[in-house]
Amino acid sequence: MVDTYAWAPIALAFLYRELSSATIPKCRYLVGYLNLLQVWIYHHFNNIGKEESAEYREHMPCATKYDPT
Repeated sequence: MVDTYAWAPIALAFLYRELSSATIPKCRYLVGYLNLLQVWIYHHFNNIGKEESAEYREHMPCATKYDPT
């Protein structure tokens, strides 16, 4: 049953909700899979510093394309 869920939209909706909550001035924590946000930023904003992993291959998940910073 779990393998039939559309996990990407669920993760994205959760991240959006948490980012929205983080805009509240008294918010002290941000919860979620922030690697997803980091990879999205690297993918869409080419002028932001990033280091691509030498081990990355096209068949791998794009979250593994960038070295963690």
